[in-house]
Amino acid sequence: MGKDPWYLTVGKTPLERVHKLLSKLDSIRRSRERGSVVSEADKGLSNKFIGQVELIFKTLPKQLKWQSFLMNDLILLTGIPLKVQKASVKLDLNKTQTKALARLEQVSDKVFHDVTQKGSLPFKDQNNHLLPKLELNEFSAREIQAFAEDIEKTNLKNQQKIDTAQREFFTQVRRSLALIKTLIKSIFNLCP
Repeated sequence: MGKDPWYLTVGKTPLERVHKLLSKLDSIRRSRERGSVVSEADKGLSNKFIGQVELIFKTLPKQLKWQSFLMNDLILLTGIPLKVQKASVKLDLNKTQTKALARLEQVSDKVFHDVTQKGSLPFKDQNNHLLPKLELNEFSAREIQAFAEDIEKTNLKNQQKIDTAQREFFTQVRRSLALIKTLIKSIFNLCP
């Protein structure tokens, strides 16, 4: 590690390094705004990178402040699984839809796979008929989240049924074993 440039020691991946740098610059900015003492090393870091960072964000096709990117957008790259990120790009989802899709992936990998392959949610009306197919990006984040919550509730009910069936099975096994034990004792008592 001694021969590596200093920035390689900040994070293992470029994404981690960007996150650490922007977080550090934001911490320095907030300290200055509060009137706190900022170390010379931190002042040097800020002076070295803040201009470059601001220039990069000013030249983006859609103007964005780096602080907003750090707080709102970077989480999509660091806190969302890669397969959800890829599906989000493929399906042209916005940030909140992507977060809701990540929730669905947490709840059921199988349903996540089905939904992302079909590009739609299987929504039903009050009569349990499938509604006309809408693209996933046409659903609101709230609807995707509600779908994920419904899947989670269904999974929980199914698990509870399995748990109940297992308890009942083991109760029946214990009763059967007790009956077998009683029968064996009776047989031995009958034998001279």
